[in-house]
Amino acid sequence: ILMSVRAPVGDVNINPFEKICIGRGLAAIRHSNKNTQRYLFEFINQNKQLFKGNQGTTFESISTNDLREIKI
Repeated sequence: ILMSVRAPVGDVNINPFEKICIGRGLAAIRHSNKNTQRYLFEFINQNKQLFKGNQGTTFESISTNDLREIKI
């Protein structure tokens, strides 16, 4: 699962490739179980308000620690 961690925070998509390179503004969320992976995708997609980060001077963002602390 690829998740935008900069404005707009919480937008998600499923990566169709085995390996990719991500840059700033994206987080990769992985789970070894394909069913759980699909659940995570749907959960994040339907609950974007849980992933709203800190308001910066220009853009909204969320940190790695913020992501790790969210209970699913």
